[in-house]
Amino acid sequence: MIFGRCPSSQRLERYVREAAAEPRVARHVERCEKCRAALAELREDAELLAQLRAAAGGDLGDERRRRIVDICRRALDESGLSAAPGEPPADSAASPP
Repeated sequence: MIFGRCPSSQRLERYVREAAAEPRVARHVERCEKCRAALAELREDAELLAQLRAAAGGDLGDERRRRIVDICRRALDESGLSAAPGEPPADSAASPP
């Protein structure tokens, strides 16, 4: 057995950035459908982040990161989804019930 359970999200993220550093993760992912799906999502996220960095000229900076997060939260709110499972939309605390 390669892992007694699936690798942590941190190890999967490291694998996306630096596959050679995580050979055990590579072997596990070959056999685990759940981890392959998680890896595909992490790779999509990494690609989106790379595109955002390129559009920003390489450095997002704190203010741009905050603006991106705000835009994403608004998009989630508008779609009826919350920013995280089980959390209310970002601006729901400001609205009366």
